[in-house]
Amino acid sequence: MVGSGGCPDEADLHGDAIAAYAHALQWVVTGDRRHSKKAIEILNAWSAVLEDIVSAEGSPKVQDKLEAAWYGPLFISAAEINRHYDHGAARWSKADIKQFENLVRVFKNEAVAWRGSGSCPNQGISVAFHRMALGVYTDDRKLYRSGYQLFVDDILKTKNKKRNCILPSGEVWEINRAPGGDFGHARYNIEGILDLAELAWIQGDDIFGIKIDGERRPRILKGVEYLSKMIIAGPVKTSREGWVSCPRLRPVSLEIALHHYLNRLDGYKMPYTKRLVLEKIRLSNRTGGKFLPWDTLTHGNLIKRKK
Repeated sequence: MVGSGGCPDEADLHGDAIAAYAHALQWVVTGDRRHSKKAIEILNAWSAVLEDIVSAEGSPKVQDKLEAAWYGPLFISAAEINRHYDHGAARWSKADIKQFENLVRVFKNEAVAWRGSGSCPNQGISVAFHRMALGVYTDDRKLYRSGYQLFVDDILKTKNKKRNCILPSGEVWEINRAPGGDFGHARYNIEGILDLAELAWIQGDDIFGIKIDGERRPRILKGVEYLSKMIIAGPVKTSREGWVSCPRLRPVSLEIALHHYLNRLDGYKMPYTKRLVLEKIRLSNRTGGKFLPWDTLTHGNLIKRKK
């Protein structure tokens, strides 16, 4: 794995992880078993050969762990669907599921070996999501809770400003990583948070609703609105870079937040996010490339539009 770059092996791992998840989703939506078979083919192929993930010479020593955290949840999500959807209708064989444990072992070793950089919350978010996804797939409650607590206690609620992903104002702290505003890393924060919060919600844990120090609105909602305002209405105030905006539309995945706060719940408003998604983003299904894509497909049709 190459830091701040790429290599053929990395592209293959990333591309196939996305493809496996895409085919799994298409199977659920269309009922066409050719998609489940292709997803299983990809999962089987990687679980048969993947022995380790390593950092390339000259790259950060933790690059392997970071990229495992990016791509592991994609493989795991595809495996969850093919193993459990419709009572196992994909007919993924017991032998193949057993072999998939090889891939799980590789990714688990990476997940527990690192907590992310102390000054880059997006990395810790990725690790937390990775641990939670692996914990759910393997029914390992301890592993799931380690990811949950890593995010909630060490990244969302921490008083360490550089470790805190969203500040009390709603500012996504990593917007300050580059002159003029680092939208890319700010986007990674929000997309990763939404994916892990949705996973936690399914497990009965409400990360979406966490309010800190008596705040009126959940901290995550404030962060999503901050990012949305920067894109569609900016500028927004930052801690170090003054006022910044995003002059052109960037791919960002926000459907989960819109669904949760406006459909599942009542009493919240997300004017900037609602406008951004419904008028600019919807149907693009694009993300920053590190987390689960196609959230319009999985969550967009669940939104009840309100007047």
